Amino acid sequence: MSYNVRMRTSRLAGFTLVEMIAILVVIIILAAAALDHYGTVSSAAKNAMIDNFLKDCKTVYAKMYYGDSSSNFQGTNYTSLANYVTIGGFDAASATLSGNQLTISGIPITFFKNQATSLVIDYGAQTFNGDNENTFLGEAHW
Repeated sequence: MSYNVRMRTSRLAGFTLVEMIAILVVIIILAAAALDHYGTVSSAAKNAMIDNFLKDCKTVYAKMYYGDSSSNFQGTNYTSLANYVTIGGFDAASATLSGNQLTISGIPITFFKNQATSLVIDYGAQTFNGDNENTFLGEAHW
């Protein structure tokens, strides 16, 4: 084999710089698309947890307000949420009832987008921290 044939063969064996850059650009575009998709899924999951938490709070309020002797809610205006909220991380959270207002304290700082660690739900006025539900969820949802 002559010198020119070996030289051409060795040059054809690798990638050029332009080909490597094109491959990297394609990989970066695919990664950005995947991250955007999974970021949306994560936000939707967090929002679903917030909605479930508010439903759990409504159940706790009803049991405390109307009484439920089977769950030790009879005649009490304070309870720990650890046994009644289906979301983890609420071990230090508690609920206090005063009339139509349910005050929840000890919420993890990373739970709501606005980092609220307490929440006052007035079921008589249908407000959450003084705002209507849509305004509150607009600030709290991810």
